[in-house]
Amino acid sequence: MSESLAPGALRPGAISTARPSGSRFSAHKIGVSALVLVAISLMLPFASVSHSRIATGQSLQVWDVLDLLGIAVLSAPWAVVLVGSIFRPRSRMSSAMRGGAAASSVVVWMLVSGAAAGPAVQRVGPYARYSLGAGVWLAGFAAFALIISARRELGLGTVPGWVVTLLAPVGIAIAAAMGSLDDLGILVEYHNLGQRFWPSVGQHITYSASSIIVATILGVGLGVVAYRFRRASAPIFSVVSAFQTVPGLALIGILVAPMAALSYAFPALRRIGVGGLGWAPVVLALTLYALLAIVRNTYAGLASVPPQTVEAGRGMGMTSSQVVRRVQMPLAAPVVFSGVRTASQQTVANATLGAFVAAGGLGPLVFFGLAQQANDLVVLGSIALVALALTVDGLMRGLQYLVTPKRIREHMR
Repeated sequence: MSESLAPGALRPGAISTARPSGSRFSAHKIGVSALVLVAISLMLPFASVSHSRIATGQSLQVWDVLDLLGIAVLSAPWAVVLVGSIFRPRSRMSSAMRGGAAASSVVVWMLVSGAAAGPAVQRVGPYARYSLGAGVWLAGFAAFALIISARRELGLGTVPGWVVTLLAPVGIAIAAAMGSLDDLGILVEYHNLGQRFWPSVGQHITYSASSIIVATILGVGLGVVAYRFRRASAPIFSVVSAFQTVPGLALIGILVAPMAALSYAFPALRRIGVGGLGWAPVVLALTLYALLAIVRNTYAGLASVPPQTVEAGRGMGMTSSQVVRRVQMPLAAPVVFSGVRTASQQTVANATLGAFVAAGGLGPLVFFGLAQQANDLVVLGSIALVALALTVDGLMRGLQYLVTPKRIREHMR
C-alpha cells in the first residue's frame, strides 16, 4: 500500500537540496571585516607633521586635514566595497567590485595624502616632514586583504585577477612619477637618498638570488642523498636544522673571523671580495639558513611519490638513479619548489642583516633609520622589502607552475 505525500514533502532517506529560509542573506566576511577596519582607521591619526625628520610629530585626525568633500572622496571606494559585500557577494562581479574598489582606495588615499601634505609642510617650515598616520596604514592593510581575497576568487591567471593585483602599485607609481606624492615624508627620504636607493635594491636582490641558487643546488642534492641513503638522513637533517637554531645576526658574526682568515690565507679570495666584511659572510649565512626548507621539502616530495609509480619505473628497466631523475623528481617538483619559495621569502628578509657587516642592501635603510629615529626612512626601507618579497613570491609561483607536470596542474585546479 503506497503512502500519499503532501506536495513538497520528502520521502524517508531523501536529501533536501533547498536552502534554509534564513540563509539567503550572506555577507562577504572579509569585505565586512575590512569595512570595520576602515571605520576604525578613521578614528586613528591620519597623519603626523614634524619640524624635521627626527622631531616628534604632531598627530592629525582626518577632519584636521580634510574637509567633508575630501572625506567623501576617501569613503567612496569603500561604499562600493559595501555594496559588493552585501549583494550577491559570491559572484565574480562582486569579487571584481571589491578588489577593484579596494585597489582604487589605496591610490585615492595616497593621492589625498599627497595633496594634503603640501599645505601642511608649508605651514610648519622648510624641513618639515608629513608622515602617514596609523589610520592610513590600517586602511591599507584592510585594502590589501581584500585585494588578495578578490585575486583568489577571480583566479590568479585571469585578466580580472591581474587587473586587481596591479591596479594599486601601477596607480601609485604613476602618481609618484607625476610628482603628486613628493611632499610625503617617504618620498622626501627617497629623493634625499638620490642614486643610492636603487643600487641598494640591486645589492639586496644579488645577495638573495645568489644564496637561493646555491642553497637550491645543495639542498636538492642533500635531500636526494637523505632519501636514497636512509642512514645519512639523520646527520643531514641534524646539521641543516642546527643552522636554524642560531640567530641570524649571531651566525653572521660567527662567520666574520673564519672568512677573514680565509681571505688572508688565500689572496685570490681576497681579490674577489671574500673577507670578514662585505658580501661573503652574508651570502654564506643566507645559504646555510635556506638549506633546511629545501632539504626537507625535497625529502618529503620524493617520499610522497606512490610506490606503484616507482615500481613501474623499475619494471621498465630504469636504474635507481634514473627512477629518481625521470620519475620521482618530476612528480615531487611542486613540493620541492614549495620549499624553495619558503626559503626565498626567508632569504629576502634575512638579507637585511648585511647592514651589520658593511654589505649594503636594504638593511641600512631600516637600521640606520631606527638609529636616527627617522621613521620615514624606516618605512621606505620596509616598503621596498615588502614589495621585493611580494615580487619574489609571484615569480616563484610562476616558476612552480612551470615545473609542475601538466597532469598534476589539472588536478590542482
